[in-house]
Amino acid sequence: MMPRRLGLRVPVVALLALLAACADKAPPTAVAGRAEAEPVAAPLLTHTVGSGDHIINLGIPGRAFDISEAGQVTGAASFPGTTKPRGFVWTPSGPNSTSGMVQSLPALSVRDSSYAYEINESGQVVGTSRNPQGRERAALWTPDGAGGYRVKDLGVIEYPGLHSWGAAISNAGHVVGTAQDAARAQRAFLWTPTSPGDTTGTMLNLGTLGGTRSFARGVNSNGWVVGESYTAGGLTRAFLWTPNTGMIDLGALPGSNNSTATAINEAGQIVGNSGSFGFLWTPTAPGATTGTMQSLGKLPTYLSTGSNATGLNEDGVVVGTTNMSSHYPAMIWSAEAGMRDLPMDGDFGEAYAINGQGHVAGWTQVRENGVLVGRAVIWRGVMGNVAPTAAVSVPAGAVTNHSYVLNAGGSTDPDGDALEYIWYYEKDGRVENFSGLRTPQVSFTFRETGVYTIRVVARDDDGLTDTAQASVTVEQNLAPTVTLTGGPVTVGEGVKAVLPFGVSDPNQATDSTEVSTMLYAWEWSDGRSYTGTGWRTFPDQGTYTFTLYAKDRGGLVGSVTSTVTVTNTAPTIAVHVPASTLEGATYAITASSPSDAGTADRPTLQFAFDCGRGAGYGAFSTTRAATCPALADQDTFNARAKVRDKDGAEREYVRTVRVVNARPVVQAQLADPNAPQGPVAFRFTDGGSADGPWTYRVRRGNGTYTAWMPATPGTWITTPAYTYPSGSHDEAVYVRDKDGGIGYSAPVTLVVP
Repeated sequence: MMPRRLGLRVPVVALLALLAACADKAPPTAVAGRAEAEPVAAPLLTHTVGSGDHIINLGIPGRAFDISEAGQVTGAASFPGTTKPRGFVWTPSGPNSTSGMVQSLPALSVRDSSYAYEINESGQVVGTSRNPQGRERAALWTPDGAGGYRVKDLGVIEYPGLHSWGAAISNAGHVVGTAQDAARAQRAFLWTPTSPGDTTGTMLNLGTLGGTRSFARGVNSNGWVVGESYTAGGLTRAFLWTPNTGMIDLGALPGSNNSTATAINEAGQIVGNSGSFGFLWTPTAPGATTGTMQSLGKLPTYLSTGSNATGLNEDGVVVGTTNMSSHYPAMIWSAEAGMRDLPMDGDFGEAYAINGQGHVAGWTQVRENGVLVGRAVIWRGVMGNVAPTAAVSVPAGAVTNHSYVLNAGGSTDPDGDALEYIWYYEKDGRVENFSGLRTPQVSFTFRETGVYTIRVVARDDDGLTDTAQASVTVEQNLAPTVTLTGGPVTVGEGVKAVLPFGVSDPNQATDSTEVSTMLYAWEWSDGRSYTGTGWRTFPDQGTYTFTLYAKDRGGLVGSVTSTVTVTNTAPTIAVHVPASTLEGATYAITASSPSDAGTADRPTLQFAFDCGRGAGYGAFSTTRAATCPALADQDTFNARAKVRDKDGAEREYVRTVRVVNARPVVQAQLADPNAPQGPVAFRFTDGGSADGPWTYRVRRGNGTYTAWMPATPGTWITTPAYTYPSGSHDEAVYVRDKDGGIGYSAPVTLVVP
């Protein structure tokens, strides 16, 4: 048990409203007690607000009421899947770690409410839960040894009392709170276990200061109890109860008649509130029941109107809230530093408990995704400044004129303060500050050989410092050596020339990055230059001389010179020739998409064409097409095209052309327009001028044909007359060439009277 408690134990109805205010639309995954579910990790957010003050957002939409020395946190929250608030225990993954697991505590009645107010160092938790009969009862949760908790109803002082409310627990297992007596009046109680840590015990009515009610708020391992009681005169006064003295009125601060006590530590120091201010009551001697009440005052600002003390630790450091004109921040108070507010993102927060490490449990508004939400939190780094611990890492060895990163990023500050870094080096007895930067990483260039001592001073924002140092031995930088590993290279125009080379450096053993960080530059006899590991293509044939330079980080350069022989590459084109053409028709040979791997050759390309009839190629020119003459007869032959660059490299393309027979074209009509009964005359043409001899025949109107008869193209020929009976009769003329191609006329109608 840490000696800290809620300043005024809120009734369950009020706490429900408080928890609803803390909840947002997306609470974390709920984890019930042993009987309901296994614990899972709670969402954990950490951020810094202000100098040296840290808020650990537990991601729980509720309030953290207590924190143990090991960093276990207990409180109450609204969890998804339940309609009632549940007490919870947040257990860090290690003592005071910032990551951990949240576990909701089982209620006395399944799916009913529970509220966990305090936890002792054995992990026992005390609070309030509703039983199956709907009674609010003081509840004691004890770890079951299997990762869950058993819950026990501590009952009432005496029946027919109905309700009791648990408030605090000591490390010896004492539980205090408020319970109804036989008259159902509220009385402070002390529940004492049969033995420390036991779950059986007896409940004692602590009585009152003469009034009708009393409330117990805190207890220490001696069984000393604090709280408040009504007096016979109707006042509310803070009390201290001990087994030897019973209930003692602690009085009130000057200017006030009323007071309440909220927590007591093992030394007997008591905190509470009187009038508008929190107080610290200190015994005149350890174990004494007499002492003095000191006002904690308020924040040193005219906006502050008072304070409220809720908890304290063994060092007498007090936490609670302060009253401002428009908001209510959480506060911390110590005898040395006085009162100051704790950091918040919003305007509201309450601190309920503080452990020996100065870690404070409570709730406040934090900003998540730009929205203020209420969350259970732990404040850290609020007890006063502690010096940082500096750390520095340097290279194992170094080379002159090389830049190296020096790293103090391993430095830490127990308060989480932001650190600045001051860098020095010591060389041959002289000490110099070498960087104006205050960052954890800086670059430093070693200019001389010998041993350097690198020193970094880590300083927090309150001025406390720590120093770390390390030594570096620096050797003289030497130039690298560059060699070609593949010998002289021969490639064609436009072909990527990969130029293999090797680099060695005398300082590689000291600085293993010496070769890997080398910079390379290439200079060529054609005026081209570039950086990198080296390949290129060439625009034209010829011999190219290059020099490769390798520069280390210290600026020293090695080089090698060699040549590349580039051979000419013939250009290319796409050739287009019709696969077939008719007798008597001309055709074209065209060249498209001319290209040359040598970019210098491309503007100079020329073309020549051979129609394939024995005349050979025409002259080379820049014209990309040739028209070939018509052929008199069907045939198959090869047409050719060439492309040539300025250096005489040629590429020839051959395409096969097939000349197809053309059928005769026949025109027929009446030989005499005045003789409709006939005969018919016709004439014809043939694209194949070598297709003779030609013959013709007539298809009569009765479907019979004449014999084939000689015909000559270009002249009108009158067909033999034929006698038809009266009526209309259609005749057509068919002409055949020597290759069997037949053309025919449209029908001619003869009319016989």
